[in-house]
Amino acid sequence: LRIVGRPEICLFAIGADGTDGADVFAVADRMEARGWHMYPQLGRGGLEATLHVTLLPWSVERIEAWGEELRQAVAEVRAQPPAEGGGLAALAAGLDLEGMSAAQIEELMTLAGIDPTAIGGEMAEINRLLDSLPPRVTDEIFKVFLDRLTR
Repeated sequence: LRIVGRPEICLFAIGADGTDGADVFAVADRMEARGWHMYPQLGRGGLEATLHVTLLPWSVERIEAWGEELRQAVAEVRAQPPAEGGGLAALAAGLDLEGMSAAQIEELMTLAGIDPTAIGGEMAEINRLLDSLPPRVTDEIFKVFLDRLTR
């Protein structure tokens, strides 16, 4: 893992080289299970997928514990076999998502059982899927997701 860019404020991004199994989305899941919330960000416009971290005055005293748990989370992710292209990503690869309307994408989400009120636990597979989709499709999914969440 590495810090992306040169942060000048208390928000910074963590990226992974991707060659050693340090999948940032899986790391986020492992950290969430430990009680540390890191914000997965999809790669767009030539930027890589990252985890965003915010340091606040009260988090400075816990930075060593956070760092140790981050090292443990990365070790767990590296010990896992690499994520396969199966599951949701395989389903999406066989569809013409670019040609779908917002209503069709919403129906597909219903068929796939994607319910924003039931999301919880590990999100790495969903984040990897969203990261692999064309931005227009991801935007439509987010619109439907947020609409359902607020209803």
